[in-house]
Amino acid sequence: MHQLVYVSSAVRKPGHEDIAAILNASRRNNRRLGVSGMLLHIGGKFLQVLEGERSNVHEIFGQVLLDPRHEQIDILADERSFGRNFGQWSMAFLEPSRMLAPDVYDIARQAMAGKVHPANAANLPMLIKTFYRANTGEIAA
Repeated sequence: MHQLVYVSSAVRKPGHEDIAAILNASRRNNRRLGVSGMLLHIGGKFLQVLEGERSNVHEIFGQVLLDPRHEQIDILADERSFGRNFGQWSMAFLEPSRMLAPDVYDIARQAMAGKVHPANAANLPMLIKTFYRANTGEIAA
């Protein structure tokens, strides 16, 4: 199992239709290749976790690199993992609320600003999963 975490900036602030198009394409491509993950959007910045077989994760990421809607793409983690954090989602999505899971919200914002130390980047998927669950009501914040 392999996991890749990256941040990027939208070339222009995405609207609901833009986000829907990104999610539809991501979910279709990820299901085809057995990749799961999550996409977090905060103010025109994206943080995405991709997980699956290394070659498939890198194939999906290659598509991201070619997508003209993204710029300033920075890899935070690209490494072997011991399992999936987002196995039930071909691509979960969240536009978070500041009111829930504030510590994880801050870590996600730091990552998107390129201020997370690489040694801490490996913890991002679990933090994001906790953040997602808190913001969707699966767990208490």
